[in-house]
Amino acid sequence: MAEVETSVLMRRLRNVARAVQELDPAQPDFRDRFLVLQEQAATALGGDGGRKGNPYLAEARRRAGAKRGAEAEERRNKLRPIIAKLREEGFSSYRQIAEALDARGIKPLHADRWSAETVRNIERK
Repeated sequence: MAEVETSVLMRRLRNVARAVQELDPAQPDFRDRFLVLQEQAATALGGDGGRKGNPYLAEARRRAGAKRGAEAEERRNKLRPIIAKLREEGFSSYRQIAEALDARGIKPLHADRWSAETVRNIERK
């Protein structure tokens, strides 16, 4: 980069930094003004202001989904023997098993209480 281009770039960045310091977060349009300044800084650095974020988003989502699926399967594998033992103890319906899990303090992942459908899904998967 030529010396002149570097000095122009530094001046632009100093101007953006000064403008950010003058922003008051209490102002209602703070976020909008900050985003404009952020865009100016990206342009000053040679960015095109194009797409932002993870360029490998689809892959990241796929991996996250696979991880969640593996964690869910691991949890189901831990719960199946407990449910089988409850069946041996005489709990025959999904509702009875759900109530027994609640009574024993075993919490479901995404609810306050067990439902019969959740127990059924664990047994069927």
